[in-house]
Amino acid sequence: METTTQTDYSKPKAELNAANIAKPLTIEPPQPHIARQSCDDCVTKPVCAAGVLKRNMPASYHSRLFRTQRFAKGKHLFYAGDSLSTLYIIKSGSFKTYFCTEEGDEQVMGFALPGDILGADALADQRHNLSYMALETSTLCVAPVNTLKTLANRFAPNWLLQQVHGEVLRERQLMLMTARKYSADTRVAYFLLELSARHRARGLSEVEFKLTMPQRDIAHYLDMALETVSRVFTRLQEHSILMIKRPYVRINKVAELKAMVDESLLP
Repeated sequence: METTTQTDYSKPKAELNAANIAKPLTIEPPQPHIARQSCDDCVTKPVCAAGVLKRNMPASYHSRLFRTQRFAKGKHLFYAGDSLSTLYIIKSGSFKTYFCTEEGDEQVMGFALPGDILGADALADQRHNLSYMALETSTLCVAPVNTLKTLANRFAPNWLLQQVHGEVLRERQLMLMTARKYSADTRVAYFLLELSARHRARGLSEVEFKLTMPQRDIAHYLDMALETVSRVFTRLQEHSILMIKRPYVRINKVAELKAMVDESLLP
């Protein structure tokens, strides 16, 4: 298994620039940069992680619970070790989740897209295991966790448990990919096909989409060296399987990309 390169995120938390940390949500009164959210016309409604909860909950509760807030690229919602106070659902934009190893290396655990919930890793023990950073300017639906728990227990008792279960499944799938001796081509192909499937589920193009994460983050996600990831992308373009014009990628030959991945891993 290839080793990852050290990054700036290995610095102790106290040394991180305080301006890079998103301000805690103030519940009352609403701040000028926080707006009430209507769920009825939201573009992420079909894939929203809170969809079941909102369907079971009277519409009058939506505006009380969910507010929208914008976060700039590079801002952190929270760091590993922070206590749980707020859950977020992505309305637009994308985030990466990661932690730093004892050696100071960064391990990326996933990339969150519109409709995904952020912060569910802390539902089990009330403390975040991962850090969450915006990969681009993003808009989030914000909900105080205590209010969310109260409403979930009332209107959708299994909803919180499903969020925890979803986090476990995602981590298990990543472990299956990185723990086995899959080739570099297989890992990158899996990554692209997983993103393709997630865009398809959102009613978006499954062959042309935005890569908001740098290749360094992809390398840290797939447990590969950055140089290896770069070579694989170059090779896929040389064979016309991909066409990349940052920040966009187009899959020209889906069947050939799928042929690189074990059928059991296909999303």
